[in-house]
Amino acid sequence: MLNCHRQPWKLVRACTISLLSGLLLTCALLFSMPGVSASSVGTIGILGPASGPVDALVTLEIHQYPSVATMYTLAATTTSPDQGGCGSTQSLRGVAPFQVDPNHGADVQFHWPVSLGKGSYWFCATSVGGSAPAAMSLPSTPYTVLTNAAPTVQVDASSAAAQAGATITIHLANWLTSDGNAMPQVALLPQGVSPILADALTAQRSGSGDAAGNLTLTATLPSFIATGGQYAIVVESACGRDPLGTSKATVCAVLEQSALFTIAQSPTPTTAATAPASTPLGVNPADGSNAAILWIALVIVIILLALIVGLIAVLVRQVGARKRQAQAARYRRDRDPVYWRDDQRYDSRYDQRQDSRSRR
Repeated sequence: MLNCHRQPWKLVRACTISLLSGLLLTCALLFSMPGVSASSVGTIGILGPASGPVDALVTLEIHQYPSVATMYTLAATTTSPDQGGCGSTQSLRGVAPFQVDPNHGADVQFHWPVSLGKGSYWFCATSVGGSAPAAMSLPSTPYTVLTNAAPTVQVDASSAAAQAGATITIHLANWLTSDGNAMPQVALLPQGVSPILADALTAQRSGSGDAAGNLTLTATLPSFIATGGQYAIVVESACGRDPLGTSKATVCAVLEQSALFTIAQSPTPTTAATAPASTPLGVNPADGSNAAILWIALVIVIILLALIVGLIAVLVRQVGARKRQAQAARYRRDRDPVYWRDDQRYDSRYDQRQDSRSRR
């Protein structure tokens, strides 16, 4: 060991070089230790049941946080990632590249492809171009495909044309999940309507089902729905969320299928037909009613004409009476020097006196 306090000063340079060399060696050892890498591999978790048949709805949560938003691709492998499984993966048909956010990671949802049959699978997510760290499933949490047959929903033939308020029977097949086959949820959705407007139905099991996932349900249709239309019965596995819900915190449905059926119109009550009243031979009821209308119209016309004639007669009489009164007044004025004018009585001598005064 060099003593940096020794004299003469020619040893200072040797001490400085020794300290710098020790610092560089320490940094190299730190960065070469496992687990102290600048970039670490993320994990992939499964939301909801970790198993189901092909065509099941799978929801994954990507726990990886790159420095910037980065596009990733998803693949599956039958070998655990700790055994190098992500080096030989199979593409998941129908899963497009997705973006991973630096703060929130990403959620991916897809239907399990039929091409990847029964068995256990792990997931590997790699960045497009390899510029960001990868993410993979933990060895202890694979996704298990239970059967190569997809789940189905079928409305019983006896319920194919049920009426409003009736009870229908629904048959499920290949309804297998790792949640113990919890009671599925059933909803009624009119064709051409947004799924958020679906009406939840109260369903009950008919028996306990079998190991192959065959199950029978009964549900009662609402009494207020429109009849004569086509509807879809939507069935999904129950995982504590509303039918057709989309909240991330409760997304865990792995099975969701539907079947079409028609709600029949309620039968209209029929009444006994009554025989029409008999009419005499040769008499047409329609002709009789028309004749009555004509007679009524004729009577109204005659009454109106009589009123007009009477009014004209009254007017003529009044005009004649006035003429006779005027003639009688002229006759009296001509024969009698005293007559009435402007409601005042005058005589001819008074008029003459007035005229003589005015001349003066």
